[in-house]
Amino acid sequence: MKLRYAFILMMVINTAQASTGVSCLIEARFQSRLNLAASPDGKVIVNVAKVTQARDDTQQRNDFKNCATQFKKGARIQFNTDELIHQRRGTKIWLNYIYGDDRGGARWEHYIVIPQTRFKEH
Repeated sequence: MKLRYAFILMMVINTAQASTGVSCLIEARFQSRLNLAASPDGKVIVNVAKVTQARDDTQQRNDFKNCATQFKKGARIQFNTDELIHQRRGTKIWLNYIYGDDRGGARWEHYIVIPQTRFKEH
């Protein structure tokens, strides 16, 4: 009987930790940099880019499996990264969009600048 309750408890704990994971690879053209607001250490800069194509990331967990519909050609995306500080308008950039959540209410999403070779490998 105790073993049965221990098994049920393990199943409940595992269910509570279930999460969603999405990873999309995006090719875009850099558009502009916007200063949104002042922060304690200076300013908050947001980069704006226009999507040229998107793919599912086959190397990472991807519960979505349809990145091209989420990031349609011509859509504008906004993201914060200092890696593009010297980009010029119209320059091609490659990004990895990562989203995750868990049943506890935690949620995270961000963009990471990636090399062109990683985009082309997938």
